[in-house]
Amino acid sequence: MLHVPSLNPTVSRRRVLVGAAALALLSAPVVACGSSPPPPEVDELVAQLERARSDSQLASDAAAAARGEIAEALSAVASERSAHAQALSDELVRIQRTTASTTSPSEPTSTTAEAAKAPTVGDVIGALKMSAQSAAGLAATSSGYRAGLLGSIAAACTAAYTVALVPPEKPQ
Repeated sequence: MLHVPSLNPTVSRRRVLVGAAALALLSAPVVACGSSPPPPEVDELVAQLERARSDSQLASDAAAAARGEIAEALSAVASERSAHAQALSDELVRIQRTTASTTSPSEPTSTTAEAAKAPTVGDVIGALKMSAQSAAGLAATSSGYRAGLLGSIAAACTAAYTVALVPPEKPQ
């Protein structure tokens, strides 16, 4: 009969300690990788979110000072930009798997001269132009749902400042 050596060699304390140390060293980079910073698109979407909130507030303030059809159009723009803010917030929650802030950013205190001057339709149009350009630029570098969302926001802002907020021409 042949004698087969044992397949279970004895394990020394030294081997266990060396193995544990090697395991600890190898697992450290894995733990560090698990807490990586958020993807760069998060910052870009947060900027779009803040822009939408700001536009909504600006349009609301301008609507409060306006009269007639333009006040209604400004209110509609404010509502639409508020809906954009909600959609962007939802997308940020999906990306981050955490709750994004749904409160509006704190506004700096204004002086009485600033408070007396209500924003105009021109102010809202200027803000919407910047928002449309910013969203369109970001949509071009995005993909999937995010690109569609940003493209839709850019189109809505463009339609608002080129159609909804431009008074109809009066016949001469």
